[in-house]
Amino acid sequence: MLWIKCLIDAAICGALCENRPTGGRMPGLHGGGVRYISEDVKIPYVQKGQRIFNAAEPGDGIFPAQLKLQLESDAAWRAREADGPALLLDLSSPGAQALPRDAEGAPDVDQVMFYQQIMPAIAPPGPTPGVLRRVADRLTRSARPGDLVSGKPVLPAAYTYFGQFLAHDLSHMTWNATINGWENAQNLHAFDLGSLFGLRVAETALNSVAHAGHDTWIGLDSGSRAADLPRSGADGTAVCTDRRSDSNLGLAQMTVLLMRFHQRAATQAGLSVTSTDQAKSLTRRHVQAVVLTDYLKRLIPDHVYNDVLDHGRKIVATDAAAPFEIPIEFAAACFRIGHSMVRSDYVPWLPDDVLPGFMKRDVSFEDLLDFTKDGGKLAGGHLPRNYVQVWRHMAGDPQTPAGEAVAAACIDTWIANDLSYVPRRFFEPRANENLPNSLNLARRTLELGVKLGLPSGQTLYDHIAGAGIAMARIKADVRTFLFDRQSRFGALYTDTTLCTQTPLWLYSLIEAELEPSPCLGEVAGRVVMETFHAAIQRSGDSILNPAPTGARILFSRELNTQQGPQNEFSMADLIAVAAMPDQ
Repeated sequence: MLWIKCLIDAAICGALCENRPTGGRMPGLHGGGVRYISEDVKIPYVQKGQRIFNAAEPGDGIFPAQLKLQLESDAAWRAREADGPALLLDLSSPGAQALPRDAEGAPDVDQVMFYQQIMPAIAPPGPTPGVLRRVADRLTRSARPGDLVSGKPVLPAAYTYFGQFLAHDLSHMTWNATINGWENAQNLHAFDLGSLFGLRVAETALNSVAHAGHDTWIGLDSGSRAADLPRSGADGTAVCTDRRSDSNLGLAQMTVLLMRFHQRAATQAGLSVTSTDQAKSLTRRHVQAVVLTDYLKRLIPDHVYNDVLDHGRKIVATDAAAPFEIPIEFAAACFRIGHSMVRSDYVPWLPDDVLPGFMKRDVSFEDLLDFTKDGGKLAGGHLPRNYVQVWRHMAGDPQTPAGEAVAAACIDTWIANDLSYVPRRFFEPRANENLPNSLNLARRTLELGVKLGLPSGQTLYDHIAGAGIAMARIKADVRTFLFDRQSRFGALYTDTTLCTQTPLWLYSLIEAELEPSPCLGEVAGRVVMETFHAAIQRSGDSILNPAPTGARILFSRELNTQQGPQNEFSMADLIAVAAMPDQ
């Protein structure tokens, strides 16, 4: 899960900077949960005088917004207190179209966030900026000692990029020019695979169309095979609905896999070319099944997984009538596990039976970034043939020959050294910020958590326990963890604030490293499980049983792969359907 481009800098930024229309005014018809956040305050970030203005319920079906401002002076507060509520009322009124941004009337407001909070941003000050820099340096400075840590099993590599696709899809929104607003404002982040369907240009503008069907298009690679994103122009600009699909090669090829699955599934089900809605529903149900019966079963501790399915959610989207947006704790910390899962290289990138040996390539982290439109190494606007991915040897397929199976790196505190100098083109600069040529992704993530006021891992643990959830694990002992790893972390164990108010992202990695299985720990696992549960439940095609009794998941596979139980669907199943020959 290379959190490149928008998600690399701010989980919240992806929805905006990649999907918004041009111009300086931010539309206000997207509905609930909108937060206008000042990013002008630099680290060290002190939660002083932060205030939230709430618009009154307008009663017209448009949900109220929140305006949260961080201002430095009393005079600034007095000025903003007067007009803050008015801005919100204008925003949520029936005829509202836009809220002024930046120099157009709200100079202290420069970012819109479409995320809920599990906890209010009232966390006490955490580690100092200097400590955060030291932590980031220690996370990325050393080479990981192999794929296994103390014999711990790992997830197959495909789940790294499947997870990144899911994170992007949950935050993706569709702009509707007709209403001058975001579609699906009630449930912006429902699991709908909206990023998979549609184009941002006319079909006639595509460089090539190898396969088109049911609102998806697959482009040709340099070898004239249907194996690339739909692209346009000499530079090979990807024109999927979500621009982030071309952030890195792994994500791009995962998106192609899902498009191919969608088209092959419709063919196998006998759906006509005009049955697009039926095809989308079929795809959504089966991908939901991959998430619920395969991906999350691997990623979430068993007791957390079963508790959420059996007894429902306790901390995320507990009000079924309220609009749903994913929690910022999920987007900016608990589900940023891909920073750890990404490998420095993938050997082999392709199995022996796909390409002749002399054409095979091992793919490095640098290749993942370079073989994209922004990376500049596409061949005449197409992906070179020997960088296409087939995925089966990266998905835990038991038929994969020994030596060809490729695993993800462990979810732990070892971050690939390549992520310590990610090119600045993959970051969105914050207000008034001049970026260096490269940035340490771990440091950027830790700083972002502070700026967003995320709770510490310990604080969120207490909040979860206070919600009536029986915790099967004791709170992670961060001081002992760091003390036992002094060869990497030096004297950081002596920093009391770091050990007792641990940044949520770091805490999530530490508790995962302490797990004996390749899954998340109890805090991050709970947040991730409940978020996906809510997103799938809010889908119009949800396979979750809404009744309090009976089967928890109402799914029966409609596609034949000759493997696995009828009520489950795995990544290997998805790959098998996608690999079926053209008809």
